[in-house]
Amino acid sequence: MERRIDELLDMVEEIYEYIDNIDDSLIRQIITLRYVSGLTWEQVAASIGGK
Repeated sequence: MERRIDELLDMVEEIYEYIDNIDDSLIRQIITLRYVSGLTWEQVAASIGGK
């Protein structure tokens, strides 16, 4: 179980690194809001000022 937790933590770290390396700041913000913060698409749109 501990090995699996370590593997998952490594994956999370890789995901954050991938997101941090997205050049377009708007896309980076959208991805973070949707997949890290868990907002709905409607909440993401409202957060970035869209409809």
